[in-house]
Amino acid sequence: MISASGTPLRRNPIRTAQHEVNPTPPPRLFPSTQDIPMTLALLLVAPLGFPPQPITPESQDAPDKKEVIEERTEIAFPVLRTIPADKDTKGSKATVVELAGLGVRDKYFINAKVYAFGWYVEPKAARKALTPWIGKTPKEMSRDEKFSKAACSDGFAKSLRLVFYRDVDGEDVAEAFDDSLEPRIKTAAKTMKMKDATKELATFRAIFDAGEVKDGDEIIFDLGSGGRIDTYLRGKSAGRIVSPALSWALQDVYLGMDPIEDNEEKARMIKRLPETVLKPETKKGK
Repeated sequence: MISASGTPLRRNPIRTAQHEVNPTPPPRLFPSTQDIPMTLALLLVAPLGFPPQPITPESQDAPDKKEVIEERTEIAFPVLRTIPADKDTKGSKATVVELAGLGVRDKYFINAKVYAFGWYVEPKAARKALTPWIGKTPKEMSRDEKFSKAACSDGFAKSLRLVFYRDVDGEDVAEAFDDSLEPRIKTAAKTMKMKDATKELATFRAIFDAGEVKDGDEIIFDLGSGGRIDTYLRGKSAGRIVSPALSWALQDVYLGMDPIEDNEEKARMIKRLPETVLKPETKKGK
């Protein structure tokens, strides 16, 4: 961890979502709302750990493991998680989604990691939607505009899980989401003919506007058909928003052609796909 003065601080080798945090409020990590580039740099940075174990750059390459360690933050992500059944849809069943990859949101100018994030997809439906990229490397997929479009489509269930690496003022989180999502919502309405989501964005922002997001806090966005966004903060439901434009914008922030992090980090976010969801089939008898 980095102190406010920039001095490295020692931290436990493996982190969990329930670890103790310093009750003393940290200095604000965001500048004023006038400094948009700085705000953008912050938000659009990743959750649970077990007994110490070696952390290597190959930590993600483990399709048979129950959890994967994000090596830069030493935060663990379950390989599988379950999206609850939709109470408003008759016959709806819970959906199991699988980890596609991990990433970290950095605040570069102070060399600080803000949060780690993991992208989850429903395996069968995702394989069908992303079939053209079977055999492709994460790097190739990350630079392919058609892949980004397919990945952000409404064709399969997904989940985005963020776990914060430091305390952040809730208003700053809200502003950062606002700054990144608002232009994308306008793009969705203008070029993709989606319904304007300005009101839905205001509702989305209000989820984070009050209080503080603590070191170790988890935010989950479960993304379903029809633009459904179910948000969970610290394990509790924070409500549902239905907006295709907002759902697309949220995914485009991480998986679009102009993501909040560079293409290398975007490739990490889909690193597991070639060995899991998009693993080439082997012919029997050969």
